[in-house]
Amino acid sequence: MSRTILILLIFLVFSIFCRRNLYIEPVGKVELMRNYCAKMSKDLYISFNNVGPNSAYQKRITDFPTEISTEIRKLLENQEVQDIFVDLKAQTICISTPKIYSLNRIEDAGKFSSDLKNYEFFKMPKFWAELETGKFYNVNLENCEKLESATWQCRELDLRQGCILKSEGIEEHCGEIEKLDSSDKNFAFSRQLSPNTHIIATRVQMASRIKNGNIFKIENVPILGNIVKMHLEEDQMMSIGNIIVKNEMKQ
Repeated sequence: MSRTILILLIFLVFSIFCRRNLYIEPVGKVELMRNYCAKMSKDLYISFNNVGPNSAYQKRITDFPTEISTEIRKLLENQEVQDIFVDLKAQTICISTPKIYSLNRIEDAGKFSSDLKNYEFFKMPKFWAELETGKFYNVNLENCEKLESATWQCRELDLRQGCILKSEGIEEHCGEIEKLDSSDKNFAFSRQLSPNTHIIATRVQMASRIKNGNIFKIENVPILGNIVKMHLEEDQMMSIGNIIVKNEMKQ
């Protein structure tokens, strides 16, 4: 096999891998403390020198004289300024400012073999923050602090060192292929995407939606495809093939 053909085959496999059908669902927010630095003006540099290098090194903005704090806000484009860090030697001023990003749950839809006897999907990290448009960074929520319901404060460094998902696809090392035997005609496999949505891979064409309450209400629901995303209300569950699907994820 020539080198050119080998390269083309590798490219084809990589392209197929990247073009996975992904389900993306927002499930909360991530707050990152991001550093922002700017070069200070000559007048501001002189003002800092006048108050003394030690006192100007690291303080809250409200501790500075009004003329200095006003210049700082203007220099940093009126961003939310709390603690500041001044490097007089480099004539720069930096702040840490909170930025809010969408937290998403992402799952690969997967695919069936042509005879429907095998189903496989790419098992990948669950939670991702969209730090740039269309560019998602893996979030390990165990390393983050929960601020309130569905909001976490994370370190940017933790995200930047994780896996990245962008338009070109996701790196293969960020997960693994999981294969399931789907030869049973009643085969069904469910993954919860968000508190109320589920990805269903199944061979059956009809399911039963069950509503909890004083009286159980059951209705038949057609399954329009072998891989679908379904929504369940808090008081509902669903019987599909050989499984029961219900909302179990909590914010």
